Amino acid sequence: MKTFPRWGGRTAAVTLVAAIGWAAAPPAYAAGATYGTWTLAGAGTSWTGTLAMGATGFPVASFASNSNTPQVPSGASTFLGPATPFGAVFGSSANQGYLNLRTSGNTPSVTTFTFATPTPADTWGFTLGDIDADQVTIAATDAAGNPVGAAALGFQSVFNYCASSPRPSSCATGPFTDTPTWNPVTAALTGSGLDTTGGAGWFRPTVPLASIRFTFAALSGSPIYQIWAAAFPTVIGGPNPVGSLPTTGVPVLSLLAVAGLLTAAGVGIRVAARRP
Repeated sequence: MKTFPRWGGRTAAVTLVAAIGWAAAPPAYAAGATYGTWTLAGAGTSWTGTLAMGATGFPVASFASNSNTPQVPSGASTFLGPATPFGAVFGSSANQGYLNLRTSGNTPSVTTFTFATPTPADTWGFTLGDIDADQVTIAATDAAGNPVGAAALGFQSVFNYCASSPRPSSCATGPFTDTPTWNPVTAALTGSGLDTTGGAGWFRPTVPLASIRFTFAALSGSPIYQIWAAAFPTVIGGPNPVGSLPTTGVPVLSLLAVAGLLTAAGVGIRVAARRP
C-alpha cells in the first residue's frame, strides 16, 4: 500500500484492482496494443528467429522454420487496417512487420514458436493472412507441455483485409470477397483453392501457451502465407492489500494504465479515506 500525505486529518490509501472489459471498450485497448517485431536468420530451408511483442509481461518467442526463403516485410504495402476485425481490437498493422512463409521445397513447411514463458491468456492474438490456395494447420501446447484443443486457440473469424479501408496497396484487383474456412475439429484454416488476395483468419488464445506450430501446405501453385501477432500489456491486478479500508461509501476513480498511459476504462484505482 502506498500512503500519501494527510489531507485535512485524513490519509488517502490507493489500491490497484483489475477491472478488465475487453469487449466493452475495444478502442481504449487498441491504443495500448503493440505488434510484434521480428528477427530472421538462415538460408535455404533452415531458418530461426525471434518474435518480441514489446508488451509488458509478454514473453519473447523463438521460432524455427523449414520454409523456403521466409521474409519479414515492412508492412507498408500489406497490412491489417483498423476496420478489419483484428485491427479493430489491436489497432492497424500499417508499417508494422510480419512474417511471410512458404512451403518447404514442394512439401508442407513447419514453423514452431516456443515462448520463453507461457503466454498470458486472452491478452494477445495472431492473424494468418493470404490463405487462399493453401492450408495452415495449427497445433499448440499449454504451460505443462500438453496438447491444446482447437477451441483453446481462440478462433474469432475469417475476413478479407483487402475489403476494408484504407486498402493496402498490394490489393491490386477485386472483388476481395474470398475468405478461408476454419475447421474446429482438425484445427485447419483452409483456403478456397483459388489464387486470390487478402483472405485471413484471426485467433485469440484463451489459455497460456508454451508453444505453437503452423504446418503450411499448398493446394495449388506456389502460395505464401503471412503471420501477424500483437499483444496488450499484462494488467496489474490482485487482491486488495488494504483489507481494513471501507469498501462502500468511498470515492472510486476508474482508470486504465497501459504502457504508462491513463485512459477511461480498465484498471480501477480505488481511493479510500480513513481517519488515523
